[in-house]
Amino acid sequence: MISYELTEGNTSLIKQDKPPSDLAEGYAKVKVAGCGLCHTDLSFIFGGVQTKKRLPLVLGHEISGIVTEGTHEGKKVIIPAVIPCGTCEACGCGNPRICFHQIMPGNDIDGGFAEFIDVPERELVLLPDELDEESLARHSVIADAVTTPLQAIHNLQLKAGDLAILIGCGGVGGFAALLALSYGATVIALDIDDEKLKKLNRHGVQHSLNIKGMEGRKIKAQIRDLCKSESYPMFAHKIFEMSGTPQGQEMAFSLINHGASVATVGFTMDKVQVRLSNLMAFDARIIGNWGADPRIYPEAVQIAAKGDLRLEEFTELYPLAQINQVIDKARSGQLKSRAVLVP
Repeated sequence: MISYELTEGNTSLIKQDKPPSDLAEGYAKVKVAGCGLCHTDLSFIFGGVQTKKRLPLVLGHEISGIVTEGTHEGKKVIIPAVIPCGTCEACGCGNPRICFHQIMPGNDIDGGFAEFIDVPERELVLLPDELDEESLARHSVIADAVTTPLQAIHNLQLKAGDLAILIGCGGVGGFAALLALSYGATVIALDIDDEKLKKLNRHGVQHSLNIKGMEGRKIKAQIRDLCKSESYPMFAHKIFEMSGTPQGQEMAFSLINHGASVATVGFTMDKVQVRLSNLMAFDARIIGNWGADPRIYPEAVQIAAKGDLRLEEFTELYPLAQINQVIDKARSGQLKSRAVLVP
């Protein structure tokens, strides 16, 4: 079985060829169709973020494939990026996202940058049988890049007619914008890359703004003026921080208005300086989410089936053998869509 392992930080992944492992009880063996490359993978490789399982480790947590052994043998599936145990106190209280014994492929166990993966079968998400190989591979991004912002949308209770402000529009942020549109919200996309913004405009995002070099006050003023001119809501904005940068996080906080809600989805090890009293003054809230509850995955699959996720336009397929070159492209900002590695 071919796989690509991280053996130490700040190095290329190493190709390995090992015999398939024996399947443990309660697990399924999945032939990987596609595995998305996530910013979290780059953080494991280059950002000093430690994996739960000691290296060497096969990374990759956005995985789709076909079950070759297990209860759902022959079925096309998505593997949730975070798999709760279902039995701990947190799971029993209806909080599976903070499961004390959760398993994340590519972090707690070997992940999807491989031909096969063994995973707990209890939370596998079934996909339509009629998906062809290419579509199945593209559906891998639902495991994180789609369901994580969908969970944020649930957390902020986004609804039709709301104003959604997206900070950071690549990868996860791009899918967040498409999901917000699917929910009937008006979307303002903020980024420093004109190409990403124009792409979202072509797919229905109503407003975009290149914020490179702009101060938070000026951005907030432009959004306020836009809301006045278009008769959009002037309060209770839903702000989604997707960039995973300290600048983006501080900007999200600066855009808070009365009754606003902020979802923090992007991750950074850097600290930010904010005045928490603004939450009191504006009667606002901030909420984060670690992945998504597997129970919302079927909704994401349904949204994809409607065509609202534009998977063909917002994913790029690459052979798994090119993974190190794709990682280099991701680090240098050359990727225009979510990269999916195909064994």
